[in-house]
Amino acid sequence: MRILLVEDDQQLASLLQRRLAADGVTVVHAPTVAEGQLLTEADAFTAIILDLQLPDGTGLEVLRVVRAQDHAIPVLVLSGIDREEVIIRVLDAGADDYVVKPVSLDLLRARLRALVRRGTAGVGAVTRLGALVVDAGRRQVWLDGRPLALTPLEFSLLSHLSAHADVPQSRETLLRDVWGQGYHGGSNVVDVTIMRLRQRLGPEPPAPTIETVRGVGYRLRSPDGDRPPAEAEPAPPAPMTTA
Repeated sequence: MRILLVEDDQQLASLLQRRLAADGVTVVHAPTVAEGQLLTEADAFTAIILDLQLPDGTGLEVLRVVRAQDHAIPVLVLSGIDREEVIIRVLDAGADDYVVKPVSLDLLRARLRALVRRGTAGVGAVTRLGALVVDAGRRQVWLDGRPLALTPLEFSLLSHLSAHADVPQSRETLLRDVWGQGYHGGSNVVDVTIMRLRQRLGPEPPAPTIETVRGVGYRLRSPDGDRPPAEAEPAPPAPMTTA
């Protein structure tokens, strides 16, 4: 397993290189945006750990290059910025996870392992929901016969929802089964990723609909799923008569 680390803190980079080597992981270090972009274009990695504040720019520039190349590679952002609006913007830009510094090395390793598992593992099942086909083994999605480009996190979320089509999934269940037991962030990350996934699928048929279940979470509605019965309109009042 080879990880690209885009981080200007040489001490942290050296520590990660030593500790991840014990897990059989090779860490390739890039201290700048320019070097990070060059490596993503010239080499193949299992995952990327990305700082935001770099000497020659922001890690978002590296992230945009990666996603513009349609890479499904998992990207974990490791940053000292703990503002919700920044985290949401980074996830919207295509990051799969966001970890705030300082963080224990053991927790970071666990989050990285979970991220790589989501990006590479598959159970071989193929789920068909109308025009949507989700191939968990090959980690590919087709909508109306066309391949759909998703990040690893978006794929894992869609795969989970499609495997439980028409069954409401709470945010807590999604955090546990998609983000993994090592995730300790807020549940708003579920809402952000659902929003991105809805944009990928599009608002109109033939895509299945991701419905919000008030007070619970979300549900992927299959085309032939049972709809709740419509509320009956009240009967009009009987006409008044005079004696």
